[in-house]
Amino acid sequence: MSCYEIELRLNPEASFDQSSELIEHFTDVYFKIAEIKKRLTDALESTGTADNSNPLMNNTTIISSNAPTLPRITLKTFDGTISAWPEYRANFESLIHHHESLTPSAKLNYLRTTLSGPALALVKELPITDVNYPIAWDALIGMYENKRMIGSSLLNKLLSFSAIQNENKNDLSNFMSTFGECVSAIKTQEIADLGDFMTLHIALKCLPKSLVKTFERRQTRETMPTTKDLLKFVQRQIEILDLTASAPMSSSSSESSKKYSHDSSPKRSFTATAHSPTEKTRSRCLCDCDHFLYKCPKFIEASVDERRDFVEKNHLCTICLRSGNHQDRCDSGLTCRVCNDGHNTLLHCDMPKEADPQLSDRKERVKRKNSSSSESQAEQETADSSGDESKRVHQALKSNPTETVLLGTAVVRVKGADGRFHKVRAMIDSASMTTIIRDDCARRLGLPRDATSERIIGLADQSIPGVSASTVCIIKPNKSGKPIFRSNAVIMEKITTQMPTTSVPEPISSKYRHLQLADPRFFEPQDVQLLIGADIFPYIFTGKRETTTPNEPVALSSVFAHLQTLMIVQEVSQNLASELADPKNSYE
Repeated sequence: MSCYEIELRLNPEASFDQSSELIEHFTDVYFKIAEIKKRLTDALESTGTADNSNPLMNNTTIISSNAPTLPRITLKTFDGTISAWPEYRANFESLIHHHESLTPSAKLNYLRTTLSGPALALVKELPITDVNYPIAWDALIGMYENKRMIGSSLLNKLLSFSAIQNENKNDLSNFMSTFGECVSAIKTQEIADLGDFMTLHIALKCLPKSLVKTFERRQTRETMPTTKDLLKFVQRQIEILDLTASAPMSSSSSESSKKYSHDSSPKRSFTATAHSPTEKTRSRCLCDCDHFLYKCPKFIEASVDERRDFVEKNHLCTICLRSGNHQDRCDSGLTCRVCNDGHNTLLHCDMPKEADPQLSDRKERVKRKNSSSSESQAEQETADSSGDESKRVHQALKSNPTETVLLGTAVVRVKGADGRFHKVRAMIDSASMTTIIRDDCARRLGLPRDATSERIIGLADQSIPGVSASTVCIIKPNKSGKPIFRSNAVIMEKITTQMPTTSVPEPISSKYRHLQLADPRFFEPQDVQLLIGADIFPYIFTGKRETTTPNEPVALSSVFAHLQTLMIVQEVSQNLASELADPKNSYE
């Protein structure tokens, strides 16, 4: 029964003209909707997705109160510990890296939140953009994806496990978790010969660290050395020891070995170094304190005659004022700063040079000696007395210049693992056969490393220690995009001391302010992070140069802008000369 019929029975005399029109309109709309519904249902049934694939039905199923609530998945974190890398990588790749619905920028955000320590340092400077995610992920892969390092770290963890003394649940549970995790992680590395790998690892533990470093430098990142390789290497070392032990050293080679035994690595610092005092060379002091005679306040305050008497009574050298030495055999190279005779400045007195024939003889002997110890001499001569003596020494020091070599430095940009170019202070050295980058700089840039067997040879054919690996450096000027240099650089813990070794005086450095300098603060001693060698050197300079006056730096035009290089002659230690007027300041 329709609504119309019901209303008609309730009110037979009512007028239904208008109501009938509304009912007819409603009926038309209803049947049109029913027809559309039928067509949609037929279309869904024809594609086989009428039930389970219906979005409305699926949503209803998801929000059903009977559906179980799953726990929230927590991502593993990684702090740079190499043994934890396999588990972290598997976890992150399965949940985030291979998740197609996530954008690369979202993946990078997840990546940064799961990292800490050195691992985070590799990617924390990268802006969160789609293009930076593969760069960050590749940087982590390049740093930590190393089968041998991971396997060795896991074996170390197993071998360092403390023996269980008593049978208890906690210790046994710790044993199970440690060995279970490590063994599973080692198997995931798919090492071809696991037994040989373990034997090699134990064998390397039995050798000296210096020998192990030499062996490792000959390996590459991609290869897996074997126990056989190690035995061949050790056998070769035995042969080398036999050969070097059977060859007698001549007297000249013995002297050479003594000369270079303290430090075989070349130091590009052109200043003399003062040797540390020993008990054998330390002379007895007037005040019985533990310092050299020329630093003794009582000796300084004494008259020249009293000083001479003390030196003669104690059989001290009249040149270096030390015991166990004699002026006829003194090789210090010191002379008097007042008269240039062969005696110490503290023993100088105003008399004609011809009055002491022994001093004249010593002067000739000293002149024939070619050993120079300028820094030691400066330390010696600061111990002069007050009054006229200090004035003469002050004048002598001011008139004795020293030489400082100013090597060319430049601020360049090196490409890091993040794809960006970072500022690095470099030194230009045509005498170096290869480009060298400092270890901490390579780590800061996140550069991938490869093992290298390359050796760095310094003065006297001495091998330089500290070569750990090599990497590819892409270098460009600081202020322009071209040219771009590519160099296979050696990684070392330290390249050289701060350059320049001493500050360049302001009157000299100010003459180059009008130039565009490759290193705007070339005059300040600073660390060198990169040494650009002969592999790039020929392509740097353009041939132009600018000079001011002789004995001052030459500005050489290069692709990096102007480089300052030359030997600077400057006055020695202005502070030292100004303090000599008060002897107390010189001996505190």
